[in-house]
Amino acid sequence: MVDSKDGRLVSFDDPVAANGAREDPVGCLNSDPGRLLAIDEVQRVPELVLALKFVVDGDNRLGRFLLTGSANLLKLPTIEDSLAGWAEIIELFGLSQGELIGHREKFIDRALSGERFINHTSDLSRSDYLELAVAGDIPRS
Repeated sequence: MVDSKDGRLVSFDDPVAANGAREDPVGCLNSDPGRLLAIDEVQRVPELVLALKFVVDGDNRLGRFLLTGSANLLKLPTIEDSLAGWAEIIELFGLSQGELIGHREKFIDRALSGERFINHTSDLSRSDYLELAVAGDIPRS
């Protein structure tokens, strides 16, 4: 997605990128003006949050930054600002088995319709099912 928007992806799993952002957070955010900057694992550099507000105050064009991570940025104790009105949080869950293979699941629809699965058979082994469980996620309502 970042490539299709002519953007740049930075991951703070990379210690060099994370240290550079800690040393100069404003410079990190202004490194590619005019392009989408996507930052993964942003929670690893909490110093970036106040710098982000500063940079956006100077240029508030929408869609300049995409921040992702495995932690809720607004709930981290090291974040000094609430970001109220500055950020939109979209919580994503892991992919379901159908999403992984590009197939729309109908299990819930079938189960809620009262259909019984008495004659279900599968070529998968117990080990196969365990691998699938680890690779995907359970749909949430």
